[in-house]
Amino acid sequence: VGSEKLDEASNKRRKNEAKHHCSICNRTLTTKHNVKNHMKSHFNIKDHICDDCGKGFTTSHVLKRHWKICQKRK
Repeated sequence: VGSEKLDEASNKRRKNEAKHHCSICNRTLTTKHNVKNHMKSHFNIKDHICDDCGKGFTTSHVLKRHWKICQKRK
């Protein structure tokens, strides 16, 4: 149920049609790049590491968002 609401919210924000599907959960995404990043979450691949605390993230933009919060804690 939670992922259905998330997909519904994503569909409302989309400017491009979601044509690409995740082979594991069948979620639809707008680009192959987004599918590649999404697949990292299924395999727990966190190749973007915070230099300050060592926490890992699947994408650079999530790391950047975390880093701003991490800096405020200093």
